[in-house]
Amino acid sequence: MMHGYGPGYMAGWWIVMLIGMLVFWGLIIAGLVLLIRYIAAQTPTRATATGTPIDLLNRRLAAGEISTDDYENLRRRIEGTPGGP
Repeated sequence: MMHGYGPGYMAGWWIVMLIGMLVFWGLIIAGLVLLIRYIAAQTPTRATATGTPIDLLNRRLAAGEISTDDYENLRRRIEGTPGGP
């Protein structure tokens, strides 16, 4: 007994399911791309955070990363002035 289902009962539905699947995955991918762009836009860039070379040198001295002698030598090299021992 076939209950009224003849050959080709589901013949056209595969197209609808294919389109639905493509739309679904397209939305998933678009959402991921937008999320990554949003996160990247919220992250500050390193170039804007560093400032000038003298600013960076001042921060390193203040943080104790370099000695005052190193600071003076590096500052002279950056500014291009001769001096030192």
